[in-house]
Order: sequence, then structure tokens, then C-alpha cells
Amino acid sequence: MIATLVVLAITQPGADLAVLTQGVTRIASPGTPGPIAAFGRDAFVVVDAKANQGRLPVVAAARFGRGKIIAFGHGGYLSAPEQGDTRRLLANAVRWTGGREAKVFAPGNQGFATALSGYGIECETTALDYGRLPTGPAVIVLDSHAVRSEQIPALRRFIESGGAWVTAGLGWGWQQVNRNQVVNLPANALLREAGIAITDGYLDPDASGLIEVKSPAPNTHAGDALMALRANSFSGAAAAVDTVRTALSALPKDHPFARQVESQVMTRAQPAIGPDKPLGRDVAADRLAVVYYEMMWPTWPAEEVGVHPSAALFPGAVPESAVRGETLVELPEGQSGFVATGMYCPPGEVVRITASGLPTDAVVRVGAHKDENWHHDRWTRFPHISYTFPFRSGRAEFAHPFGGLIYIESSRPLPEKSTLTIAGAVETPLFVL
Repeated sequence: MIATLVVLAITQPGADLAVLTQGVTRIASPGTPGPIAAFGRDAFVVVDAKANQGRLPVVAAARFGRGKIIAFGHGGYLSAPEQGDTRRLLANAVRWTGGREAKVFAPGNQGFATALSGYGIECETTALDYGRLPTGPAVIVLDSHAVRSEQIPALRRFIESGGAWVTAGLGWGWQQVNRNQVVNLPANALLREAGIAITDGYLDPDASGLIEVKSPAPNTHAGDALMALRANSFSGAAAAVDTVRTALSALPKDHPFARQVESQVMTRAQPAIGPDKPLGRDVAADRLAVVYYEMMWPTWPAEEVGVHPSAALFPGAVPESAVRGETLVELPEGQSGFVATGMYCPPGEVVRITASGLPTDAVVRVGAHKDENWHHDRWTRFPHISYTFPFRSGRAEFAHPFGGLIYIESSRPLPEKSTLTIAGAVETPLFVL
């Protein structure tokens, strides 16, 4: 635990933002875009869009070494859609990042090259050679999903030495395709160094069906939001917490910004949240503490998880008299998805499972309430209480601070004679048709 950290100073984009948004009043909202977090001192929000609790960045930019990066919250932006002033924004982005004399490379993206030729910008569309990236003023237009881990060192050197990267990414889409968390998107390792990141979440267009381009809303930069949340209560708390939570979704637990959040909440007790004890939208300190707890507890050893104060309110405590023994469970052949075990994980107590015959993608899920309530004005339970735990060599050991029904979750039908030996859980009523 780190008690003291220097708060990052927030850049004042000023002229940069004016150049990027010149002549831009509305841009497209391709598909369902996702947020781009801005949290570094050399990063800033370019365009924000409607989100659960307010607005979040859909376009963010940063200076990095002698170079620049601008990131859009959906890969569809790099196809240069015609709606609104999207192409003008892309042209501004290319000129801001590389200047008017820069060579522009858009590998495999003839649509982008054709669209921007109308703005006097010529693009080369041949494949990049990462062993010989361009030197001098140059801009690479490339979706973040196309960047592999082994290519990042060369791309980093290119930008730090004065090159520019115009990119895009869709966090929720990458997570669905790769069955992985967006924190592990390879390109995020480089973007985070510049103080921006592709994150999880959904954004919506404004009433026009497009995204209106105005001065970014207050606290859409996560650094600004964290500073604002030093106040215990204020009217914009829910939006500020959402900004910080969105940024944390793309950051490792030991990232400096995550440690700043830790230093702000580490001495605060967790609130008890339940149907008769809701947590309102303006209670800044408690909401931030909940966000940080939700990020951290899954990384703790099972023996250190303990019971969250909310567990007794929802989903409820387990009587000490309930028998915690060792139970053999035979799973029904052919079922998939959530498969009930008839067992319940008591809050904060360690449960051990030994499995036989499960599909390779099977995991343990604790908690039937998979829906998350971060977007609600009032939290009438802890917003995220359903979690999965992996099997390693046929064994799983875990604790859950809220407790819940134990399921086996698999996309594949269970084979014949799939069995579990579960220790530390209690039996529940179970009806099998």
C-alpha cells in the first residue's frame, strides 16, 4: 500500500483542442462507440459523448515524447464516415499530429485515403514494415486492434522520436471477441504510457443521432475527476466516479493513476449498501471507495478477501450453524451456460472445488445477479457481485466478499459424468426438472 503519491498535473490543451475541432460541430457515432480514457498530464479530451452518468471521452489525444497520438472510440472512425464533420476532424487530426508536410501511412485503408484526398491529404496504403518505420514527419493511421505486442517497441520509438499515430479501438468489442479484459489489449500498453487508454463501456449519440462537438464536459479527464472527488459530496460526483472507474478498467492495479486512487480511499471504510440503505449519486467519497474495492478484491488471496459490509444486506448472510462440509455434486449431462450446483458460497469464506470431466472453457461463477448497477442513480446493492474463478489443473480455490449461488459456466455442453467435490460451501434448495 502506498500512502503518498504525487497528483498528476493536468495539461491545458488550449490551442491543440482548437486546432483539432476547427470547423467540427458534429461527428458520426458508428455502431456503439466506447470510451477513450484520458488520465495523463499530457493527455486531453477532444470530444465527449453521452454515457451512463454524464459524458465520457470518445476522442482523446496526447503528446508523447516528441510525437503525438489521437485515439477514437470505434474502429469505424478510421473508415472516414461521411456523417457530420467526421472527415474534417480526421483531417484536422492528421495535420495536428504530423503537420502539413508529414507523410501519411494508412496501411490497407484505401477508404480513408480516398476520403482524405478531398482535404489535400495523400496517404500511402501499403503494409508497414515495423523493422523500418518511416522517419521524419510522418503519421501512421492504424487501428489499435491490429497492433501486436512485438510491434509496440518499434511503434513507441517512432512516436517518441517525432512520429504520430492516429488510432481507434472498441474496448467492449475487443473483450467479447478475445474473451479477455481490455486492460490486456496489447496497444493499451503503449497508449497508457501517453496517458490515454481504450476502455470498457458504451457511448450514445446525442438527440441528432450524431455526437455534438462542444467544449468537453467537466471531469471527463480522469485526473480532473479524481481531484474533484477529494470533496466528500458534490452534484457531479456520479459522473466523476464514472470517469475514474472507466479509466481504471484499462489500467493495471499497480499503475500510478490506480495508486493515486488508492491513496485517496485507502483509509476509508467500505459502506454497507442494500435495498434499505442505498448509496446516492452525490456521495463522492463512498462511491469512489466502492469503485476501488471492486477493482482490487479479485486480486487478493482467498484467505484475505473477507466479508464486505454490504453482504449482510444483499444477497444476505449465511448462518454460522449452516453445515460447511465436503459435497459430491454430479452435474447434468448436456447442459451449458449457467449450470447450478445446488451449493452456496458463504460471504468471505474459502471454498475449494475439485472437478472431473468438465469442458476446457469451464469456470466457476459465484452470484446469480450478473447485471451491474453502476449506471443507476442510487445503488441499492453493491453494483457488481457476480464473478468467475478459473480452474487450474482441475481445481479452484476462491472466496467471495458477497457470497452467492455457485454455478459452473461453460459455452460447451457438459459431458457425461462431470462431477465436482465442493468443500466449504453450504447446500441450497435445488429443483431439477
